[in-house]
Amino acid sequence: MLNAIAAVDWSRVPGPAGLYEPDRAATGLRALATATGLVRAADAGSLLAGGGLVHDHSGAVFPSAVVAAPFLLAIVRHGHPEAGATALGLLDDALAFAARDERTRVATPYAEAVPICCALADHLRGEADLLAASGPEGRRLLADAAEHGRFDAQEAVADPVCPAADAR
Repeated sequence: MLNAIAAVDWSRVPGPAGLYEPDRAATGLRALATATGLVRAADAGSLLAGGGLVHDHSGAVFPSAVVAAPFLLAIVRHGHPEAGATALGLLDDALAFAARDERTRVATPYAEAVPICCALADHLRGEADLLAASGPEGRRLLADAAEHGRFDAQEAVADPVCPAADAR
């Protein structure tokens, strides 16, 4: 996982100047992935909550939270229990903060401009079994994710009669 975290160019992930700190995202995720106790998990969580993935003082969430979601879910699955609890808390914050700022959108494999909350919810729904087995916080996250938009395109075709059906 550390190589995968290092492979992301966090400085190219957009975020508001003065709030988003790409170095906190990279350093915090590496620290959380290797945390072996409460203090190290909390230190890593502070980096991630203080400008890496979210800015907890302002209630802002950044696109980096969507990029980091698979790493956070892997930490829940394979990491130290304290690191997993911290990862769940960060996902919860990111989903809650995103719900307040639907103007912030990210590109996903299925659409170009998806609200951060819906992109996060998609990652969470993809790990439903893990979250259901992660205690009350995991189950609450899964329930919160169910309230967000889901987008499944089965087919896209250009229709000269109906411009709304145009796949361009």
